[in-house]
Amino acid sequence: MKKIKNKVLLTGISGYIGLHCAVELLKNDYVVKGSLRDFSKYKEIKSDISKTTKIFNWSHIPFEKTILDTAKYIERLI
Repeated sequence: MKKIKNKVLLTGISGYIGLHCAVELLKNDYVVKGSLRDFSKYKEIKSDISKTTKIFNWSHIPFEKTILDTAKYIERLI
């Protein structure tokens, strides 16, 4: 049986606490999705996390797309 990894949505990943939480979660085999209010910090955060743990997959989903996808999902539920 394939083990399902635990998934975490971490808001504020660019902050001091968020960054450290992300590193610890990744070290413990969690799948982490982080949100950034300011996308200009993306490269800095990616670099900081990559220094302490191996990251194999980085992706960027524009906030606006996430909002639209969420709205469509909610409409389907109603």
